[in-house]
Amino acid sequence: MGGYDTGLFTTGTTNTGPQALYGPLRAQMEAMWGDAVSPGPETAAPVVMELASLPDAPRRLIVGSQSFDHVLAMGEAQADLYRSWERLSRLAPG
Repeated sequence: MGGYDTGLFTTGTTNTGPQALYGPLRAQMEAMWGDAVSPGPETAAPVVMELASLPDAPRRLIVGSQSFDHVLAMGEAQADLYRSWERLSRLAPG
């Protein structure tokens, strides 16, 4: 799903027991996460070092191939949502 294995959700966090009400959502999210192991954060270091050395570095950079694809898909979904309300949006001047 993108991201790095920083231990954010497994080390040093407090978890409560699953609640039946959230069972379907939990199952859906677990299916999205899958069993894939994310790369260690050190694998992004060369990209961050190159970014830091750029004379005109971008203000934002998507790091990771999967993350890049996810972010583009989210942007496209947002653009589609805007387009679905275009008629209403254009009714006002400005």
